[in-house]
Amino acid sequence: CLILPSHHCRRDSYELREFDGLRHVHVVAGAQRLQAIFSPRVSGERDRRLQLLAAGMSAIGSLHKARKWLVTRGDIQYSALWLLYAATPLAQIELLNAKRLVGREVIPEATALNPEFFKFVYTGLLGVRLTERAVRESLDTADAYLADRIPSLFGLVVEHLREVGEARSATE
Repeated sequence: CLILPSHHCRRDSYELREFDGLRHVHVVAGAQRLQAIFSPRVSGERDRRLQLLAAGMSAIGSLHKARKWLVTRGDIQYSALWLLYAATPLAQIELLNAKRLVGREVIPEATALNPEFFKFVYTGLLGVRLTERAVRESLDTADAYLADRIPSLFGLVVEHLREVGEARSATE
């Protein structure tokens, strides 16, 4: 339920046009403004940490595949493809760490926040002749990026394991 000033209620479809993921929205007259509710800086901390965990796991999977194809098969094209797959979760991590909302077009926004990093893992892999050295450097850069963010990415898991004080199955 959204709370909006009464003069906004007549134009709710216009006000909500940019939120195409919303299906059923009830608008109620009130004092808060839509911008305050959907501000890019407003999000629950636990939700943000869960999104970081999911993005971190996705990035690790894609980067693992990229490294596997480079090391075991020497296939730099396929390795670069998996690096490009990893660019989306890496961009989500960049935005979430900046406390911004994650939408569909995360790579351009994350590239604006951290152009040097995304030059290695995204723009530097597009439309160029790939070399093993360039792909390996991109992989190493992405691995270092994730390693630097381990506490924020996987902190929920570590906290949970500390709380229970014993080994747990992956389904818990």
